[in-house]
Amino acid sequence: MTCRPLTSLPAGARYLADLGFFRLARLAALAAQGGSFLSRWQAGTALFTAEGQRVDDVVAWLEAQESLAVEAVLVVARARWHIELVFKRWKSQGHIDESRSGKPWRMICDVDAKVLAMQVHHWIRLIGLWNYADRSLAKAVRTVQQYAMQLASGCWNHRQTCETVETIARVLWRGCRMNTRRKAPNRYQLLLAVSEHDLP
Repeated sequence: MTCRPLTSLPAGARYLADLGFFRLARLAALAAQGGSFLSRWQAGTALFTAEGQRVDDVVAWLEAQESLAVEAVLVVARARWHIELVFKRWKSQGHIDESRSGKPWRMICDVDAKVLAMQVHHWIRLIGLWNYADRSLAKAVRTVQQYAMQLASGCWNHRQTCETVETIARVLWRGCRMNTRRKAPNRYQLLLAVSEHDLP
């Protein structure tokens, strides 16, 4: 199987992917760019320490590492599945995989329109929430939906569209917050804790 090269990444970038994207050539190219990677270990792959010693017992080697570092790695690895939650939300709230028509071309139009609408939702959430980790994307979807008709009616008016997007961004900034939890911390709480400990 051919390995598509990674787009050039800045030094210090971390590549996070699941096992389906595990390619030694790709990971070596990333390391050569000054980046690092986080992936599940593919069975049969030889592992070596920074000193060049081969790791024969992966489980024992991991247990010998600093517990805080291992815990931080697991937190970051689990964040990979958030992209799956995006697609799940598109299906459950945007119904992108459904159409009430039995006509093929109408079904294609329905799906295309819904995917486009969810992309607009996603872009607006990025504009309004990107810098705020403690915001709920589920609440943000409902907020954007309240302005759907306003966005649709002004889609040919640049000024009106910009004003609507700015209004939505302000509403998202003021609301959609998640409460902090002690017993079962939110994902953003765990990621902030990792960043505070400066994961290498």
